[in-house]
Amino acid sequence: AEALSLQASNANLAPVKNKTYELGTKWDVFHEGLSLRASIYRTQQTNVRETDPNNSAQMILAGDARVDGFEFEAAGHLTEKWQVYGGYSYMYGIIDKSPVQGISSDLGNRLSNVPTHTFNFWTTYQLPWPVEIGGGVNVVSSRYANSTPRLVCPAAGTCAATTPGVVTFLTKVPAYATFDAMAKYYVNEKIDLQLNVSNIFNTFYYDQIHPSHMVPGAGRTALLTVDFKY
Repeated sequence: AEALSLQASNANLAPVKNKTYELGTKWDVFHEGLSLRASIYRTQQTNVRETDPNNSAQMILAGDARVDGFEFEAAGHLTEKWQVYGGYSYMYGIIDKSPVQGISSDLGNRLSNVPTHTFNFWTTYQLPWPVEIGGGVNVVSSRYANSTPRLVCPAAGTCAATTPGVVTFLTKVPAYATFDAMAKYYVNEKIDLQLNVSNIFNTFYYDQIHPSHMVPGAGRTALLTVDFKY
């Protein structure tokens, strides 16, 4: 498959191509109340595009990349009143072919914005009263903002990778975990009240990452909704 998104920043770049191999299985257990799914895969990508770490207005070809991974998901009922939704994913993505040699090469570097581990879990339970409660967690391991090294010169002005004292770095953001909860009250057949609290512990984390800037995730947020049925 080819991924084409023509913009001024990448108009002169070759198109990105992806090829994926996947093997999976699916099982229904607990009288088909709970669905389990697992898969293992490899994705090979050519002509990987990345924002130029030295010029955020332009894109460059970072080379070819490979992602090996597996994932597991579970969704459904453990009991009539207890529901669960969860999944774990492992991804190892690296640049396995680079057009650049030397200190500024990205060969062997990790792919940008590809966490090695992600995990999410959500569960709800119907209490004996007209109340439903739920909670969950979302975990994302550390990520790199870019795969291509950015050159940092010891003095002002332009420099090359061979300039004495020059260093390269890849921006990395730390792992994070956020916890959410909810409570729902069934007032009657037509009215429900629900309170959702996201990021309960007000964890600071980076949501969107870029070679030249970061966007933090939302802090603790509470939302009360009223659902009318008619």
